[in-house]
Amino acid sequence: MTTMLRRGALFALLVAVFYFVLRSSTLANLELAIWDCFDDRPARPVLIIGNSRTYYHDMPSILRRMADSDHSGERYDITTRAVPGATLEWSWNDSATQRLLKERWREVIIQAESNAQSRDDAEQRFFDYGRRLISEVESNGAKPVVIVNWVYGEELFKSNGNDAGMRSWLYDKIQNDYADLSQQTGARLVNVGRVWELVRAASSDLPLYEDGNHPTVQGSYLYALMLYVYLSGRDGSAVTYVPSYMSVGQAVTIKRVVGEWARGPR
Repeated sequence: MTTMLRRGALFALLVAVFYFVLRSSTLANLELAIWDCFDDRPARPVLIIGNSRTYYHDMPSILRRMADSDHSGERYDITTRAVPGATLEWSWNDSATQRLLKERWREVIIQAESNAQSRDDAEQRFFDYGRRLISEVESNGAKPVVIVNWVYGEELFKSNGNDAGMRSWLYDKIQNDYADLSQQTGARLVNVGRVWELVRAASSDLPLYEDGNHPTVQGSYLYALMLYVYLSGRDGSAVTYVPSYMSVGQAVTIKRVVGEWARGPR
């Protein structure tokens, strides 16, 4: 009987690893796939649709490890469909994304492209395909959640004579467009863009940008923590996981700002 049980556990492990390889774009989280074979917590299936801002530093893995470090009563089973440069229009027309949308999820998290507010035609497609994706998520019984993007860093506005004013204008444009999309569809927002600016104000030497666009590991940590606070209903203060290449002090600062945001009026 012991031999049979061992063989059964090994078979389950191999099936889980095979399934993980098929569903994931990276093998970096193979350890989690193995542990999941022995994790009896109820699963919380979450789909994340996005682009390079989404997958930098394996942000979905940071989210999962945050939940585990906070002793979540649920196992966050996260599937990600994030392709470099993917727009909402691209995601809508992508057959793999459409297949995923028809599966059973608790939440589907959507991140638009970084330049969606840069031109009138891009802005129109943001609303058009944002509404389509949100409607499709709801029709399949999941909750649509939209990430409010962060604005580019100052270095990307240097060629403009009024770089600070242009950056401020784009920040307001992003905030207003996402609020309008939420009002039109009822989708919930996770305002990473707003808290991104609060963290910068609280600690100017805490690096959030790698290149004026993509997040550093600290930026991905902030992103993941905002998602965890939304999904869990907690304030993130009990999260103990800190990724490599990031100091505990930086994590403390980000958790403090996110916690104040979560507990305060918005």
